[in-house]
Amino acid sequence: MALTDSSGQPSLAAQATGIEVAGTTPLRRRRVRPLPLIGRIVLWLLLIGFGLLFLYPFAWLLAASLKPRGEVFDNALIPHTLQISNYATVWDQLPLISWLVNSLAIAVLAAGLVTVSSSLVAFGFAYFRFPGRRFLFGIVLATMMLPGAVTLVPQYLIWKNLGLIGTWVPLFGMNLFGSAFYIFLLRQFFLGLPRDMFEAARVDGASYWRLFWRIALPLCRPALVVTFIFEFRASWTDLIKPLIYLRRSELYTLPRGLKAILDQFGQGGEMKWEVVAAASECEAGRLHLWPEAGVVEVLADGRPAGEGEPGELVCTGLLNKEMPLVRYRVGDRGARAVTNGKPCACGRTLPVLASVEGRIDDLVYTPDGRRVGCIDTIYDARLPVREAQIVQEALDRVRVRYVPAPGFTAEAGGSITRAVRDRMGAVEVVLESVDEIPRGANGKYRAVVCQLPAETRRRVEEARS
Repeated sequence: MALTDSSGQPSLAAQATGIEVAGTTPLRRRRVRPLPLIGRIVLWLLLIGFGLLFLYPFAWLLAASLKPRGEVFDNALIPHTLQISNYATVWDQLPLISWLVNSLAIAVLAAGLVTVSSSLVAFGFAYFRFPGRRFLFGIVLATMMLPGAVTLVPQYLIWKNLGLIGTWVPLFGMNLFGSAFYIFLLRQFFLGLPRDMFEAARVDGASYWRLFWRIALPLCRPALVVTFIFEFRASWTDLIKPLIYLRRSELYTLPRGLKAILDQFGQGGEMKWEVVAAASECEAGRLHLWPEAGVVEVLADGRPAGEGEPGELVCTGLLNKEMPLVRYRVGDRGARAVTNGKPCACGRTLPVLASVEGRIDDLVYTPDGRRVGCIDTIYDARLPVREAQIVQEALDRVRVRYVPAPGFTAEAGGSITRAVRDRMGAVEVVLESVDEIPRGANGKYRAVVCQLPAETRRRVEEARS
């Protein structure tokens, strides 16, 4: 056994056996010097700090879910008032189990179909040699450059003509035709397989289907798993397609159900994000704003107006994920109440408006003279109602126009009546079923309309003062 190589250094055999050879310089392993104690402490502090930074939103979310509504935005990670009943309320009032099962079924169908269809197309491009193969594959890849929004309308028209609107089929049906990204991914895996293996199988009489099913798929199992996981996640978190195609709440996926809850209880439904100047009167007769919905400014000639000084309301919505922190001129005028730095007699510290003129959504008045705004948020997200409008015809009479969804029953109508009376007191509630709520010039409908004569409003205001 040679103990040295041609350069006079110990051979691999000598190094492996630990034999020292005379006249040679033994190889020394480079030792990695550990960080000093101070360096390790700094490193651990940085890691812990960044870890806490990323965990803070989740901790805040968990803490907020255990608080009563009035304490949600106090930023305390330990609730002052622990309200575990929030979870029981959610599970009792919302069909979360049904939405979870729907999401799981649709995600599995979508992921399974696109994995099978994409693998078939990818195997064809990888194995078969035919004229125009590269050109066709280039066209497939070119479809990846089309934004998803471009194909929304054509796909909707296809499913509408097939009579499948309102079903689950549009949520996974297009996956029957594969996906350009997954076809590219799987084709690259198939090209890495030895072609001689397929040719030998062909000599033994294997069909093309057998080549695909018994040889190609088992050897590309990792790529198939990646395809399934990617599409499962995409389908699970998808909101656009359920929002377009699903009509009945019992068919909702989890993202679509949560969106319905946000529309009903968030900011008045119908995506009226600019109406952030929502206010309700407290026990002391003052009109409090809801700062969790947005920031309301009162501007007089472009400058911030002082307390009691009328001006234009400019609102910054905090709930619009598509256009966050955008300031809107909502066309209303109002004035901040003169507080002199003192809290309201009701104990709330929320901002106070002295008056609001020309609201996009009117205030309604209760028989005892209280003013209520954004009353359209009272509806339960599970009610089979597509949209609704509340019209106050008299102090003791309210008309509710609604567009019923499939499954609307007299019991649902009773729920609406009870919800209105819980908010406004003993009033007559007239339910009116309509095909569509009248829209304004901006394409939106007014969720709350007050038809009280000006004289009646004036008498109510005078009685209050």
